[in-house]
Amino acid sequence: DRDFPIIVVNYLGKNKNNVDYVNTNDTTAIRNAIEYLKQNGHEKIAFIGEKFTLKTKNMVIAAMNALNIPVRNNYFFISEKRFEDAGYECMEKIYSLQDKPTAIFTGYDNIALGVMNCIKDHGDSVPNDFSIISRNNISFSSHKTVSLTTINSNVIKLCEIAIEHMFKKQDRKHFKIREKILVKPELVIRNSVKDLT
Repeated sequence: DRDFPIIVVNYLGKNKNNVDYVNTNDTTAIRNAIEYLKQNGHEKIAFIGEKFTLKTKNMVIAAMNALNIPVRNNYFFISEKRFEDAGYECMEKIYSLQDKPTAIFTGYDNIALGVMNCIKDHGDSVPNDFSIISRNNISFSSHKTVSLTTINSNVIKLCEIAIEHMFKKQDRKHFKIREKILVKPELVIRNSVKDLT
């Protein structure tokens, strides 16, 4: 048995019963984001991601099913590229659709930036032509001309809890129970979603 604690932050992988975890409650956060889109009249929702966002894609589909929003397979795009390139490439594919979505959920904020750049290059705008929600709340999200509605994963809070938990484990070496601590993410509402109601 180890005499030192191992705490994994924001990852659920193999051997998850042998270490402590501090994670965000992504399922709830994504459902809240999709529900926010629905409240604003959006039921034609697309997803743009890449190979590392497949879990997010599945959570978006689950949230849409739970909220009785039609899941259109031709609205879900996974790029071989990453970051802004993934967003731009997939948004071009959305432009090729005859029946376009009104809202787009992106796997993370850098993808959203690529989507927004593509929309701008087509002479359209966010949120007038497309609404966007993303996740991560990186620094550019609030500093663009159109500030991005996004899920704040509370990374600082995750780290604070992990450090606090580590010291607790060190002080109580007899305490062997493995814990999974979930931190509630926050939907940061800005101006990238249009109210269609």
